Amino acid sequence: MEFSSQDDDFGGDDSAANATRASGNRRSFGDLEDDEDDIFGSTTVAPGVRTGMILSLRGSLKNCKDDLASCQNELESAKTEIQKWKSAFQNESFVPAGKSPEPRFLIDYIQNLKSSEKSLKEQLEIAKRKEASCIVQYAKREQEMAELKSAVRDLKSQLKPASMQARRLLLDPAIHEEFSRLKNLVEEKDKKIKELQDNIAAVTFTPQSKNGKMLMAKCRTLQEENEEIGHQAAEGKIHELAIKLAMQKSQNAELRSQFEGLYKHMEELTNDVERSNETVIILQEKLEEKEKEIERVKKGLEIVSELVEMEKYEKLEKVGEGTYGKVYKAMEKGTGKLVALKKTRLEMDEEGIPPTALREISLLQMLSTSIYVVRLLCVEHVHQPSTKSQSTKSNLYLVFEYLDTDLKKFIDSYRKGPNPKPLEPFLIQKLMFQLCKGVAHCHSHGVLHRDLKPQNLLLVKDKELLKIADLGLGRAFTVPLKSYTHEIVTLWYRAPEVLLGSTHYSTGVDMWSVGCIFAEMVRRQALFPGDSEFQQLLHIFRLLGTPTEQQWPGVSTLRDWHVYPKWEPQDLTLAVPSLSPQGVDLLTKMLKYNPAERISAKTALDHPYFDSLDKSQF
Repeated sequence: MEFSSQDDDFGGDDSAANATRASGNRRSFGDLEDDEDDIFGSTTVAPGVRTGMILSLRGSLKNCKDDLASCQNELESAKTEIQKWKSAFQNESFVPAGKSPEPRFLIDYIQNLKSSEKSLKEQLEIAKRKEASCIVQYAKREQEMAELKSAVRDLKSQLKPASMQARRLLLDPAIHEEFSRLKNLVEEKDKKIKELQDNIAAVTFTPQSKNGKMLMAKCRTLQEENEEIGHQAAEGKIHELAIKLAMQKSQNAELRSQFEGLYKHMEELTNDVERSNETVIILQEKLEEKEKEIERVKKGLEIVSELVEMEKYEKLEKVGEGTYGKVYKAMEKGTGKLVALKKTRLEMDEEGIPPTALREISLLQMLSTSIYVVRLLCVEHVHQPSTKSQSTKSNLYLVFEYLDTDLKKFIDSYRKGPNPKPLEPFLIQKLMFQLCKGVAHCHSHGVLHRDLKPQNLLLVKDKELLKIADLGLGRAFTVPLKSYTHEIVTLWYRAPEVLLGSTHYSTGVDMWSVGCIFAEMVRRQALFPGDSEFQQLLHIFRLLGTPTEQQWPGVSTLRDWHVYPKWEPQDLTLAVPSLSPQGVDLLTKMLKYNPAERISAKTALDHPYFDSLDKSQF
């Protein structure tokens, strides 16, 4: 009897499994991936489990033996009847020797033949029902094995050598016991099904065989009589199968729910271990960088020496908090000029000024030549006596030029104002060109911003002038690329390589953020508003499609890569319907999955989207 291969409820392909069955070599339940670290194929079980498993197997084995014996008896009976028919048709005459060919005798003989035919057909029907029952049992076990294999593959794809030992130690013994029970049960059922299939195949006839032709010729005369009965029996069988199928689906749903709970539990444990490892790596990296950055910054830092007294400024209000400090709106008392004071609390260490502050000062000093980067006016180092001890508190104030708003507030004024309306396409074009100019200036000096978002883009509204601010996360990049910290860039504007745990990245992280800001100006709301890293990735995948190795080589090897749902890419025009075709093309190139294929800021300045802009004014 031939069995057809179908996909299981999880969408898996059983072609490989069918090939294994055809060759007669069935893989054991634990041998799912040919992996020495298969935790589910382990022979180690929890204490007290063997006794329960043996008792359960004894009962199951007894039932299998009883069923097999019954099936063998029925098969022997069918073989005997077939031999009788074969002997009868081999004789030249239908009249036994010694009997006269009287009509009465012939009639009795034909009636006996008809009775034998009916008995043989009943035997065949019983064999067919047995065959159908075996097919159903086989399909059930195949489906259970496919679901278990799929779930195990999903779990194994998350496991890595660094945390394998921790997972084994944390695996619940009850879970291990349940897997062992299911594995042994499936193996026993598979053996039983294989034996039944072999026995049924022994009495299976084909229309081309000699016995098949004889039986078909004899049964054709009774076909019309039994057709109605056959239909009724088939309907009853279909109803029975439908009930069994519904029960099986319910059991599958329960099993899937148990696996989902196990997956979440394992994911939480994995995340805890990885967070601990990541924290250690980050701390080590910061310690190694501290001395190098302090030496580098001290050599070229002349602006720190230009310290002035804080009495010359009057704080007006707190306007926000940057990555590493609070920001105040203040006025210079002598001139009435408005400035922005960024206050950074200094940790009392040997160096005096923390590396993060020195980093931002050095980067701002290097980038101050561009009009599209906020200008640093001076630096003020203030010591304040402490009332609780003899030590002093030390604050560093960075004095910036003051700009009256940022891009986030500017977009909100169009969305939430008394007359909500979209931003003018020409205004978006102008602001985007300035943003690309500023980012290109940073990148040309070897600096990544790493925290681009509307709140960090300051505006002079009357001049429609945009400036990049808050370089607290900025970092000079070199070749070859260094391993950078993972937790950078506000979530909504974070590039997928950062979300997936990459610590080696370059200018592409800034260009992804620029693309998200571009779409937000057109939509007046965020393009990917995720509330967690996982949800952020799902937002991205639903719109741009789930990335593949062909699109993004190496994506499946990133630290936080999992098996995600497979979404097809959507038409980006639907997300930004008011954007011109040239604008959609530029946005598409900014949101490429592969960072190496993402458009650079310098190349973006020459994109056709900006052709209608008078670039001489910039």
